[in-house]
Amino acid sequence: MVAFLEQPGFLGTTASLATDLTLSLIMISIILFAIGAWLAVKGRFKAHQRIQTVGVILNTVVVLVTMVGALIQYVLPEIPARLSESYYSLSLIHAIVGTIGVLLGVFIVLRTNNLVPKRWRFENYLPVMRWAYATYVLAAALGVTVYLTAYPGR
Repeated sequence: MVAFLEQPGFLGTTASLATDLTLSLIMISIILFAIGAWLAVKGRFKAHQRIQTVGVILNTVVVLVTMVGALIQYVLPEIPARLSESYYSLSLIHAIVGTIGVLLGVFIVLRTNNLVPKRWRFENYLPVMRWAYATYVLAAALGVTVYLTAYPGR
């Protein structure tokens, strides 16, 4: 299975299949977040909640399965020595912003599904949802930038 994922990807860069799948799944989660936001604007809050929950779960699984390991293996050992190189500085910023997004997203999903202790169940979580959405979009944009920096076209 590992050898299969190490073969060339399908996005026309030097990235592996695993990397291209990771990027694609993250983009699917961002599309889900956009659809969920649109549903909220339309007042379809139950559908919004379900779509956002799926998006957060997908995003979180991809981050935990692929990105955390890559960060630990390839980026963190080179910090601070190579921080002046764009790949490493962008990767570190992407990791920080992405971590904030994932934590906010997971908390909101847990909160909206009443899976947090009562003392954490504040009512006005709309600003937190907006910050989480903006953070996810920023993290995705940074992730695409890291991808394009690390994997030039063939």
